[in-house]
Amino acid sequence: MFNLFNKRESSGFFIPEKNGFREFTGNLEDGSFNGMSRHLGYHPDHVHIYFGDFNSEFEIQQVAFEIFTDNIIFIYTKKTVREISDKKLKFFLRDYKIQTEYDSIVSEGLLRTGIENKSMSFAFLKKVLGLKTDLDEGGIVFSERLGLYLYFSGGILVDLGTADGLNEWAKHIRNINPELFGAYLEVAKKYWGNKIGMVQDEINIQAEAFANTPHGFNNQFLELHRVELGTVNFLMLLVCHYGQKITEEQFTKINVGRYSLLDVDTNATYRYKDFILTFGLNGELISINKDVS
Repeated sequence: MFNLFNKRESSGFFIPEKNGFREFTGNLEDGSFNGMSRHLGYHPDHVHIYFGDFNSEFEIQQVAFEIFTDNIIFIYTKKTVREISDKKLKFFLRDYKIQTEYDSIVSEGLLRTGIENKSMSFAFLKKVLGLKTDLDEGGIVFSERLGLYLYFSGGILVDLGTADGLNEWAKHIRNINPELFGAYLEVAKKYWGNKIGMVQDEINIQAEAFANTPHGFNNQFLELHRVELGTVNFLMLLVCHYGQKITEEQFTKINVGRYSLLDVDTNATYRYKDFILTFGLNGELISINKDVS
């Protein structure tokens, strides 16, 4: 007897379940990949479609991944397919590698599209990129994986910048001690906000000063210049104890939000921690004294 049931076409969409994948049989107003993505709760910008070898004869035609991951959102097949075997899926994905799918150009392109569409939330990017920082509404986060600074406002990605602006010592610290680098980044972000150029400048200045500090983190004056999150103001350590030259403009820049202006009658006098610094009319440093009161 002719069995009509056996001739029924599948929807072509298969979604993950506990022990594999099952055919999607729900109602789908928009049968496109974007429509399926939205139905499953994803913005289309969050989905990467992998086409494999473009073999029209193969049962599996495309696989949709959560961007930057190997998490499968759905599989698209020929209409004759009723189930998906692990063997066939592994064969289709035999050449899929995250590293090659998401080079720097592709990654930045995905993020910039997300910025344009206001579709990249911090919560989503934290999940797919493994960001190790928590964020309320706005701020800057560095993605070690992408080597990019990500700028958020209202919990949404609004801009990005490369880490190429870091000098060799800042990159060295980031590579050997990511936690320390992260602390310096957080401190700089606190005072400079989303001004990425100023954030990078502060990190670069402190990293270079660290490289020039005798005995580094074992310096005898270290605790006098210990500041937030366990960081050290190495530039001011050099200024206060080793004769490092600094102008008034440089002083107010590296210590923005972290000094007190005491007097501007003739010369400008500032307090930085336990030190009193006086600058002349042309911005040159006149004196440094330790406040013993």
